[in-house]
Amino acid sequence: MSAEPTGLDPEVVRARVLIDAGRCDEARVLLQTSLAREPDDGGLWCLLALCMVRLDQPGEAISAARRAAALEPAEEWPHRLASIAYCAQRDYANATAAAREAVRREPSLWQTHAQLALATHELKDRASLDEAWQAASYATSLAPNEAESHFVMGVVAQERGQNAIAESAYHKVLSLDPNHAAAMNNLGLVQLRRGKIHEATEGFTSSLRSDPRLDVARANVESVGWRLMTFAYYIAFGGFWILRILVTTYADQGALGYGLRAAVGAALLAVWVVLGVKMIGGLPATARGYLFSLPRRNLGFALMSLGVSVCVLGSMFGAFAPASLAMYGLYVAIVAIFVSFVTSWVVTIRAWRARKSR
Repeated sequence: MSAEPTGLDPEVVRARVLIDAGRCDEARVLLQTSLAREPDDGGLWCLLALCMVRLDQPGEAISAARRAAALEPAEEWPHRLASIAYCAQRDYANATAAAREAVRREPSLWQTHAQLALATHELKDRASLDEAWQAASYATSLAPNEAESHFVMGVVAQERGQNAIAESAYHKVLSLDPNHAAAMNNLGLVQLRRGKIHEATEGFTSSLRSDPRLDVARANVESVGWRLMTFAYYIAFGGFWILRILVTTYADQGALGYGLRAAVGAALLAVWVVLGVKMIGGLPATARGYLFSLPRRNLGFALMSLGVSVCVLGSMFGAFAPASLAMYGLYVAIVAIFVSFVTSWVVTIRAWRARKSR
């Protein structure tokens, strides 16, 4: 973008420093003061639009970008800023149109192609995803050493279901910018899709360490917790069912029946312990601490954890108690596992509704 603010106004210079430092409220005040003196400076309007984007006020950002575009018709930056703001409003059709205008004005600038890729991939249809792929590929060819160009490639590949390419792109981002929190988080998502649960959790927790304000990374760590808990649920239910069959089948077999139940119970307990250690032990220490604290912060997770634990204890009681008492342990286990099942569905539905409302 060549439409820079004219002169060396100290307030404008300070505004740029404030924007880069994330102090956009202060920058907005300074820019508005400068615009009161120079209302026809397109570069100032672009800076104000950027400020509004950072402040999550896309409507005001679009207004400022339009003003800049009218004052600087040959420049791409107003259109690119407008596209970013439209994306924030989830108006992806207008975001795509604005991004195409930016590309038309500066076809040799990698940022214009990157923004076109980000806008078009949100339209989701096959043609738009193909266009996004072409734009992202061209952006990386123009800027092979820019972390953001590879990040955009990863985002588009992820949306197209090309998880191996997305994973490679995010690794490239992190080789260029090791503290890129969004790339760490997205890499975790791709690895989770590919069944690499421990690597995924490492990505999510690294993302949180890099940017503790990244709520999506925190939510993804919790999703790993739910996935592990669901696995524990099925393992606990499978063990309960095996013991139930043994108790009902060999109830009248005396010592033979008891010995069989006890042997199977011991084997199940060993399997549960080994699987538990394998699932939890491979997680990063930060993730383990976060997941262990999850029951205190999430009632649904706490109830499901309690249900699975009681199911295991009830099943073990059924394995080692006398035949006359064994069924009572299994009754407790089935009630607990039912509560866990209902809780998991309630939480899943609530999470789905929350995502739909965003």
